[in-house]
Amino acid sequence: MSGGRRFQTCAAGSTLNPLRGKIKAPARTCARRERILTMPNPKRRHSKRRTSLRRSHDAITAGALSECPNCHERKRPHHVCPKCGHYKDREVLEVKEAS
Repeated sequence: MSGGRRFQTCAAGSTLNPLRGKIKAPARTCARRERILTMPNPKRRHSKRRTSLRRSHDAITAGALSECPNCHERKRPHHVCPKCGHYKDREVLEVKEAS
């Protein structure tokens, strides 16, 4: 025999490491072997305090609004005014009047 390690081969042709049972990390094995790999799950339940502390930053805030210098309506900052069509003291859009 040669000096290298010898591994068993399964029916699919891939090699199986004899040291695999001693390694704790789950690794892929031969394709013919039926082994179910599951996703990791939390070991313990999160407390109510920890859950609420995490959710404290999830609140939805109202969008910022500023005043249009032309028509004095509320509009989003750095956007064209939907009422008069002005942006930075000039008319950008033609707004149709409601009839």
